[in-house]
Amino acid sequence: MKINVVRVILNIAVCTAISALSKFIFNDINFTTPELLSSLLSGTIFGSVMTWLQHYNRRKQSEALANTMKVPLEEGETLIFEDNANLFKGQQAIGGKMLLTNKRLIFTPHRHNADINTENFFLQEIMGASETKIGSDINNALLLTLSNNVTERIVVNLPLKWVENIELQRRAA
Repeated sequence: MKINVVRVILNIAVCTAISALSKFIFNDINFTTPELLSSLLSGTIFGSVMTWLQHYNRRKQSEALANTMKVPLEEGETLIFEDNANLFKGQQAIGGKMLLTNKRLIFTPHRHNADINTENFFLQEIMGASETKIGSDINNALLLTLSNNVTERIVVNLPLKWVENIELQRRAA
């Protein structure tokens, strides 16, 4: 997980603006060059520290979530690709993690969705996989067509990569 440069700049700008504004308000509107430089320096330092703390916290949360979502693989099964995903059941989006192995596509829900079971889509049951749009103008989801004519909609990062990997594994199976 990389630190986003835009986030760093935004945090620095906000912290600098707050620092400058507070000095402007509480110093009877005598805003001098040293106070401006002080605001810029304190905003830059504080904004950078806040960005790093946000990044660190997100990384720790992701690691903790990954540790709670271990999916046992069957003998002879190899993990090909995995990422966060949202599986749609009717109008409800269920957050979790999706894994592609050489035998199946597995969706396991977050621990917050304890009443939802892990979904297994065996590669021989998947008739087709394609990109689709859900609540967006861009392709942000995967549309699976299963052998029983049921379709599953799953929001994923990089849907084209999922489609390519699923099709590659289906052909190899």
